[in-house]
Amino acid sequence: MQIKRYYQASYTVEATYIMAITFLALSVLIRTAYMQYEKETGIMRLHHIVEQLRGQEKEENRSLSLGRWRLQATRYEEEAEGSLEGDHGGREISTKIHDPENMMRKMIILQP
Repeated sequence: MQIKRYYQASYTVEATYIMAITFLALSVLIRTAYMQYEKETGIMRLHHIVEQLRGQEKEENRSLSLGRWRLQATRYEEEAEGSLEGDHGGREISTKIHDPENMMRKMIILQP
């Protein structure tokens, strides 16, 4: 024998509000996570390109677009630098070039 239960209509309305708030919160969390993922991926790509330019011997300029992010990297005579700009801010990286020959020469001069 089945027992039939009857609920008030206000329970259904309240459950609808709770489900709407839950779905809204989940969508905001997913969107925020995706934006953070894009930003961190862009920063890692910027660092990778600056390190590539740092190891080269000639001056060079690279630029590319990663979705909503614009990446610009340049190698000068003494340093390599890059910048990442987007909708919500940006980042900059600057580092001295990798020059092992000059370092070895300096170390040899100081030896007795």
